[in-house]
Amino acid sequence: MISRSIKTCLRKIFGDRFSDETGLLFAYSYDAKFEGAPDAVVFPVDSDEVSRLLSLATEEGFPVIPRGAGTGQTGGSIPVEGGVVLSLERMNRILELDRENLTLTVEPGAITGDVKSYVAGFGLYYPPDPASYEFSTIGGNIAENAGGIHAVKYGVTANYVLGLEVVLPTGEMISFSGKLYKNATGYDLRDIFIGSEGTLGVITRAVLKLVPAPEAYATALVGFPDVSSIRRLASTVRSLSASACELVGKNIVPILMENFPSTLPPKTSYLMLVEFDGFGDEPKRLLDSMLSSFREVSFVVARDDSERERLWDIRRNVSPVIRANCTCGVSEDIVVPPASVPEMLEFLEELQAEFSVKIFSFGHAGDGNLHVNICYDELFPERQIEQLLEALFRKTVSLGGALSGEHGVGIAKKRFLDIYLSEESIRLHRRLKRILDPRGILNPGKIFDE
Repeated sequence: MISRSIKTCLRKIFGDRFSDETGLLFAYSYDAKFEGAPDAVVFPVDSDEVSRLLSLATEEGFPVIPRGAGTGQTGGSIPVEGGVVLSLERMNRILELDRENLTLTVEPGAITGDVKSYVAGFGLYYPPDPASYEFSTIGGNIAENAGGIHAVKYGVTANYVLGLEVVLPTGEMISFSGKLYKNATGYDLRDIFIGSEGTLGVITRAVLKLVPAPEAYATALVGFPDVSSIRRLASTVRSLSASACELVGKNIVPILMENFPSTLPPKTSYLMLVEFDGFGDEPKRLLDSMLSSFREVSFVVARDDSERERLWDIRRNVSPVIRANCTCGVSEDIVVPPASVPEMLEFLEELQAEFSVKIFSFGHAGDGNLHVNICYDELFPERQIEQLLEALFRKTVSLGGALSGEHGVGIAKKRFLDIYLSEESIRLHRRLKRILDPRGILNPGKIFDE
């Protein structure tokens, strides 16, 4: 627990934006999956207050845990050793839209959905769209390098961060790049902080890249009787630059059939929602070209915006379906090379049979990121859960994949990190952490044990 004298110092910095009230501490003790109690919560309104907090933490040696909206899936914003939660929700301003350079400068607490809506009013588009975009913050998205359904065409958050202002654990403030689309001057230190899960520095400002908003869409829901055609269709989708290529696994499809019997293609074991966006008739032309190449699949094409929304409703219902049918389980977001998705789907069926569990899989087939939901009853042995997860991760890595495509490591996967990273790589991670955070005060206990 942090001392009374430290709390006095924090009150001097933050005034009534410091709290150690029990109810508030509880509200900031959990994310989407994990819990851990802080000793205090502070709400800075500018970079200087963040700097003063981190300087004090380094001097006194207490943990600081940066937090956006708490929508993370792997415990990245959870206090595992107590300490102070640094909530950035009040640093939420949109600072500047530069329409000549197509950039937007924001504070870290800006809500992703608000950013997307704001720039849409100017005919512009900020593509990253994690499922939590209506609630998650830009700072949290950057810290986790969030992805989303349109990553197959547009990329992930890292592809839209041009500049950063970061406060280091020692309290020093540094800035990178700004509005530059190219910069070959020195090391690209900006990228060290993108995806670092709040362990190396606190993002206090970001310059985001924007693109012109697409004006037209062409959408189809494609049904597969088995996995044999998925590899070829996903490859075609990527070559034609589809904006979305979403996969729904076979255990989910029968439940969706009950809710959308007249919308789903017939004779379907797997579903893929494919969408093209762009200008003029190009999206429709690309979709027609794709579908004409596949005689062995069935499909439903959206004829207007309302039908497009109905197809997307099917995809949006996947997570509720899983929650309703999986009261006890774990969820992972593995990523493999896109061409290896069919092999991974076949392996998941083997894993399901071997461990007598139910596996609901879905995800972003276009970029190889699969969400694997493993469901079991409450008496399922913990030892077998660990064996199952290890088998899943080892297969993923054997296919050239990684443990996480967009959720991060946090506390959820750090015990499996050595399956993917070599001892030398983990040592390098730790050395970098010690250089930037010599006392280990910033978000301790995440990614790896120090």
